[in-house]
Formats: sequence, C-alpha cells, structure tokens
Amino acid sequence: MRSVFIIGPDKKVKLTLTYPASTGRNVDEVLRVLDSLQLTADYKVATPVNWKDGDDVIVVPALSDEEATERFPKGFKALKPYLRVTPSRTSSPFRPRAGTMHRIRPLGRIRRVRAAHPLPGGPGSRGADGGP
Repeated sequence: MRSVFIIGPDKKVKLTLTYPASTGRNVDEVLRVLDSLQLTADYKVATPVNWKDGDDVIVVPALSDEEATERFPKGFKALKPYLRVTPSRTSSPFRPRAGTMHRIRPLGRIRRVRAAHPLPGGPGSRGADGGP
C-alpha cells in the first residue's frame, strides 16, 4: 500500500489517501484537496463534490445570513434555506480576516517518510535468515 498524509499546522492529520502498491497516486487530487483544506480552514465554507479551485463553494449552515453577508461582500445565492453558495476566492475575493494573507499559504517542509517495516520482498526487506 502507498499512502499520502496531510498534516495541518496544528499537528493533526487532515487527510489520508491510501492506494494499492500497483496504482500510482493522483497528484491532481492531492493538490485539489490541499486547495480545499486551505480554503475551508480560512473561511467558513465547504467544498462540494468534484470541486476545483475557482468553482463556487458552500457557505456553512452555522453562519447566519447576516454573518454571511458581512463575510462575503460579493454576496451568496440561497438554493435552499440550508444551502447557500458563493463564488470562491479566485473568482471573487472574500474579505480576508485581519492578519491573514489573501493567497494560499506555502506548504512548508515536505518530507518523504519510509515505512518502518517494509513489505516482504520489497526494497530493504530481509530474507528469512536475516540477510539481504
């Protein structure tokens, strides 16, 4: 198995993707999820299914209409009483919170972590006698 982990600045695991060893990872999906995680961490929105950066986002139901009007000066559209959408930051900038930059934060240090116990027969594994 191959896994991708995204760990937030609060040191909590935000995402785990696991693929079979025979299947390559989808880098576009990992980048899409990073965009979504960063957007939803900074603003009170959620991303719908098949969302891509620039598509409309959902205003979280916990936000009142008055708060949503203040947070999203370009407005929002109420599809249902519980479902409101607003343009995402790339198509219509949100009002940033005080002290935040209006762009995606850099990822910081990225490390490749090797498994502590490699799969049998894989690189770095040992035979039954303990030798290579």
